[in-house]
Amino acid sequence: MKLRLAYPHRLVEVDNKTIYVFRNRLLSAPIEEVVGYYLGRDALLPEELKAVAHDVVRAILDVHGEIRASLMGEVGRKVST
Repeated sequence: MKLRLAYPHRLVEVDNKTIYVFRNRLLSAPIEEVVGYYLGRDALLPEELKAVAHDVVRAILDVHGEIRASLMGEVGRKVST
């Protein structure tokens, strides 16, 4: 899975199991750490990653929901024919 989120002063990319944030310098963290922070766990993350944690998790859930709906539509079409 690869996602890109654009902000006025930073670029965020989710690439498989790592989240990258570029804002004057490149920072990265495992996706588990960012999701853990979003869920309220303590995490040793730079502020730039903490600032985008909510948006990253929401984007991942949206993408997975779209993929799931698409797959269910394909299964429904195959069953009905």
